[in-house]
Amino acid sequence: MARKIHTILLQSCPRQDSLCALFLLRREGEKKYPGISTAKIAFWTTGTISPDGRTWKDYLNEGIFPIGVCGSPWDEHTSLEFGDRKAEGKSTTSLVAEELGISDHPHYRELVKAVTAADLNKVSGLDMSSIIKNAYRDPEADWEKIYRWLETGLKWFINNQIRLQEAFRELKSKNAAIRRNNCGGEVVAIMSDNPSICLAASLLRFAACVQIRSNGQVLIAANGRTDISLEKTVVAIRFEELVAQGREKEAQKSTDSLSVTGQMPLVPNWCYQMPGDMLLNGSETAPGLEPTRIPALKILQTVCETTIRVNKKNPVAT
Repeated sequence: MARKIHTILLQSCPRQDSLCALFLLRREGEKKYPGISTAKIAFWTTGTISPDGRTWKDYLNEGIFPIGVCGSPWDEHTSLEFGDRKAEGKSTTSLVAEELGISDHPHYRELVKAVTAADLNKVSGLDMSSIIKNAYRDPEADWEKIYRWLETGLKWFINNQIRLQEAFRELKSKNAAIRRNNCGGEVVAIMSDNPSICLAASLLRFAACVQIRSNGQVLIAANGRTDISLEKTVVAIRFEELVAQGREKEAQKSTDSLSVTGQMPLVPNWCYQMPGDMLLNGSETAPGLEPTRIPALKILQTVCETTIRVNKKNPVAT
């Protein structure tokens, strides 16, 4: 059994992979490795080779945890003991995640995949990995500043994964109303302020999602992974909005123009967003739009009756 961890060894100028592994250890490693969440940082300068003959096991028994160095089990670089971990598709982050048993945890698996992919492949100069690498060339940068910058972004990333898991639970609860549409698929409607609801609905293979927010605004999204389209729905919803506002005569005269993408002066509170195939009655970038006057059940019924199938060459996620 390893002693309480008092020091974490990192490579000099630690890259994204090592810093993300550090993030996971500090966040989830305390139970298995007491002390690791507050352990001090020391830097290793000799790759997988130990200059004094001590092995990673010796360091661990001394309370020193090596990340991405010293030929440890959490070092993706080639070593005599573990071979070429990168050839196996491993990164330091993925090795640490496996050690902590969180590789497939819904809060962390996408982070592990993204970091590993960036570590194994060539990526653009604007990705996080390249930014971190280049930051060390700035005289004002040091690893702690870089880590604090990265830590904030990683927390946002993880929080988004948490919201997605919460959205899955919401959609599987009794609060979700599910109806079959005229194409044979299922449309789900739910009252929720969770911004990940529509993404979760598409991953759960719903044909479309109707999200009613607590402020009365509504988001309707077709599943971009399918051939379902809202091009008829937008006309029907805008028509129903005009009727709900007591402007039925205007609605009857304007049916030919109600299909336009974006916003339209006649019904400004419903924006048809393309690409994306979404009907937005307010959004993060347009929160001031008037909430719809169409009853929620009427919206669900309209969506079920008007969604159609189209030939999408490259369906994508919403």
